[in-house]
Amino acid sequence: MKRQRHILVTALFLLASVILLPAQSRRAAREDRQAKDAARVETLVKERSLVMEVSQIFPMSGRSRNTMDGYTLSLFGDALRCYLPFFGQMYQAPLRPDESGVVIKDKIVSITEKFSEKKGWDLVFEARSEAGEVFHFFLSIGTTGNCSLNVNGNHRQSISYQGFLHKEPKRPQRQP
Repeated sequence: MKRQRHILVTALFLLASVILLPAQSRRAAREDRQAKDAARVETLVKERSLVMEVSQIFPMSGRSRNTMDGYTLSLFGDALRCYLPFFGQMYQAPLRPDESGVVIKDKIVSITEKFSEKKGWDLVFEARSEAGEVFHFFLSIGTTGNCSLNVNGNHRQSISYQGFLHKEPKRPQRQP
């Protein structure tokens, strides 16, 4: 009887160790991956070498939209290239119909960055479109690379975008 109890306890101990050891290795691998992602995001923000690809659009009025069309916001140093759609109310009509989106290929007027342990990076910057409209951008970047962007224009409603950072951003090629 005592021997059976000893065998049962040993078998349970071996079974528990077989079940729990892989869980600990997965946890360590996940923590290692999260640390690498956080270091990568920190490097990209410090170098100001960011490319955000938009996956969801949240207008102030109307329904949200998913997108796979390659809408991006690129930030390299103080240069901003932004090609984002706009859905909502405009208070002043554009002169050309193709200027209804948020399209900017210019330098940033001002930028501030702030880091929070829980939330990640917050970048606030301002830029002007070719049509002369001033846009205020509020970009939140999580430590995993997920992004949330809120854009306020002085002639239109606010709109929000969600997406992710590219792992290795490519600088846009200069056109002759």
